Formats: sequence, C-alpha cells, structure tokens
Amino acid sequence: MKLLVDVDGPLLDVQPAYWHAYQQAVSELGLARIDPATFWRLVRSAAAEGMLLRNSKPRHWKVFQERLAALLDMDEYVARMVPQPGAARLTSTRPRLALQVVTLHDNASARQQILSQIGSLGAPIVSLAGPAEDRVRRLLGLADRQERSLVLAGHDRLVRAACDAGLPCVGIANGPRTAKCLTQAGASQTFPDLETLLERLRGGPGGLDITRL
Repeated sequence: MKLLVDVDGPLLDVQPAYWHAYQQAVSELGLARIDPATFWRLVRSAAAEGMLLRNSKPRHWKVFQERLAALLDMDEYVARMVPQPGAARLTSTRPRLALQVVTLHDNASARQQILSQIGSLGAPIVSLAGPAEDRVRRLLGLADRQERSLVLAGHDRLVRAACDAGLPCVGIANGPRTAKCLTQAGASQTFPDLETLLERLRGGPGGLDITRL
C-alpha cells in the first residue's frame, strides 16, 4: 500500500505558523486581531475571512486571504512548524509502506527540512499548489498503479482532490481543518491524529480495512 500524506497537520503542527502569519497580515491591514484560541477555532472550521478580522470591510478579505497564504510559504513562518508526534513513527514504517508526502503550498523545501530532522521520507515532498484540476492530475500521477493508494488529508482541498481522482481518502483532524470539515469534503473516515490511524492500519482496536474505504 502507498500512503499519500498531507504534510500540514498530519505531519507538522502548523498552528504556531498560522498564528504568527495571521498577526502579520492583520497588522499590515491596520486591523485589530482576535485572540489565538478563537482564531484557530475559526480557521479549523473554515470560517469566512470576515470573521477573522475585527471591524473589517469586504475589501480587506481577499487581500488578507492572499497575504496569509503568502506568509505561510515564507521560510521564517514555516520554520515555526514542528513535527507531530506521529511523524517519526510514520517514517519508521518504511519500507513496509510506500510513502509520498505532499503539500498544498509552494514551499515544499522548507517543510522537507523540518521533517528531515526525524528521519528519511524517501522521495522529496511534492507540491500540489495551483488550480484544482492540476492538483487532481498530479495526485493521480503519484498514486501507485499496481498497489492500492490511500490519501491522508489534513485539509478539505486535498480531500476534494482525492475524491475527484477516485482515490480513497481519510482525514487527519489535528491540523487546519476539523473532522467535520474533512468529512463534509468527502473523507470516508477521520482520525484525531496520525498515530491513531497508524495503529488502526497495524490491526489495532477497530482495525482499518482499506478495501472498504
């Protein structure tokens, strides 16, 4: 089996990076920020940009969205991400499981550098940034044509791409989207973290049968 794993959330704790990028983006717009807990709750629930910006106008929302995305691809913000507890365990499953890590962002190299501290990923992280149709095509190209592939997604955009590609997909809900968001996007199941999923794949309590996904 081949695992196609989303890096932001399942493998890297992105909350510190999101918060610092948010503070910078809001400061540039001259707006007041909300508190960290409320911010992360709204991000994870895919709330509209207007809810993240106090006393904002519609003209601020697209500017904020684009700026936040740009900041989250800068090395100094990516450097605030830290490996999730299950990340090291996943690298130890090789070569029993084929592994390809993907990202919805452009800056795959900075994310790769962080993960290299805990073990080898085999192949470099592949960026799936860009239009949705290109994401689907690239995801299909990464799937194993001989063995079954499983997408582990931390973001609803990757879930939708997997569904459009006809690939089974489960959600890992410890990153930028909640279990509810991932399920609504089409994930067949969701898990609180990568460690829980790996335990199920190994035949732990409630063992996961990939053929049923």
